[in-house]
Amino acid sequence: MCTNGTPGEVSGIVELGERIGSDVYLNVRMPDGGTIVLATEAANKVREGQTVSAHIPQTNLTFFRPDGDRLDTGGDS
Repeated sequence: MCTNGTPGEVSGIVELGERIGSDVYLNVRMPDGGTIVLATEAANKVREGQTVSAHIPQTNLTFFRPDGDRLDTGGDS
């Protein structure tokens, strides 16, 4: 369930930010305790401990099993 009830809207607390080139990959802790990784441009000044919100189109989601293997969701990839 999305945190505010809007499909594709998520928010959580940044636990780690890793800059790779012109992008930053954010490990974000969700309210249910799970973690997601969001990619954003390095120009966005996001800090660890900050709460972030994002709209994520369903077509931009990729899911992985706990062992790291990518899940086949039947969509185009």
